[in-house]
Amino acid sequence: MVACLCAAFAAPADARKVRRLDEGIVTDFIEQTSQITSGQNMSMSNDDVEEFLERHIHEDARFSSLIAYDIPGQGEQMSSMALGKADFIKQIEEGAEKLEDYYNEVEILDIKIAKDERKATVQTVGTETGRMRIPDGQGGFSEVPVEGQSTCHQIVTISDRHVVQLYNANCETRITFIQE
Repeated sequence: MVACLCAAFAAPADARKVRRLDEGIVTDFIEQTSQITSGQNMSMSNDDVEEFLERHIHEDARFSSLIAYDIPGQGEQMSSMALGKADFIKQIEEGAEKLEDYYNEVEILDIKIAKDERKATVQTVGTETGRMRIPDGQGGFSEVPVEGQSTCHQIVTISDRHVVQLYNANCETRITFIQE
């Protein structure tokens, strides 16, 4: 599933210089980033998405996720993933190609702004649904409905150039393959 990291800024994020964070700026950033990384912003080309991510992900960003897969007849399987900026961007690009009928929704549970107003910690819960092509064991593929839920703790910061950036995301994800 695509990393979970909907509303757009009043002015595009690229056009605004931000001197200090507040809950409104952080909320807009998380929602916009979620919409873009989930492929739900149809007005952006792949190059636009990559440019946005290059600008709004900190150079030293780290992304980690503990993933539990619930596969019918096979039980729960666990894996973990740790990515830097380049691998995260690549994962976003590849994830968009793996799912059909993809939908993503992110709910912000908590935002804490640091005293210097240059960093914020954010807790979110994201829900994803879609259809994934998997081998059917007979040389073909079948599309299987999947649902995912991610709980993430993220750090949002302001760069030296006054751009809002994602610095860190640590998530726990449960992905369920649904039998029809």
